[in-house]
Amino acid sequence: MEAFGNLSRKAQVIRSAAELFREKGYAASSMRDLAQKLGIEAASLYSHIKSKEEILQSLCFDMAAEFRKSLAEVESKNHTATEKLRLGIIGHIQVMAKDLTASAVFMNEHRHLSQPFLRDFLLLRINYINRFKSIIEEGASKGEFKDTIDKNWQ
Repeated sequence: MEAFGNLSRKAQVIRSAAELFREKGYAASSMRDLAQKLGIEAASLYSHIKSKEEILQSLCFDMAAEFRKSLAEVESKNHTATEKLRLGIIGHIQVMAKDLTASAVFMNEHRHLSQPFLRDFLLLRINYINRFKSIIEEGASKGEFKDTIDKNWQ
């Protein structure tokens, strides 16, 4: 636990769970595995966290919030669509690179969320993608981006 510095106990649990989910996958990870990784009794985990899914929800929705925040900063600027797209992509990469473990869980394990959390997560993801599409459509309508798709290619 020393490796986590000043993180709260709950944050330490979530961090260790992210590592475990990345290593073994969400479905193959148990609360007992997590307790063992933390060096505590399994029953002690429940004083910090309600369930394994609560951890997954926290990881997925916290990452989604970081992506949305990064893109909102770009969208709020008075830049060309080209610059917004460039900055949006850089922001996306920065969010991913800031925590590769959480990013791996976010990308690969979100499918294990139960309803309605999976639906809510997927709606956030669709909204995020659509915001990038809007930037591209803005650039296309202003002539910044050219249609380079070969219409004869199938």
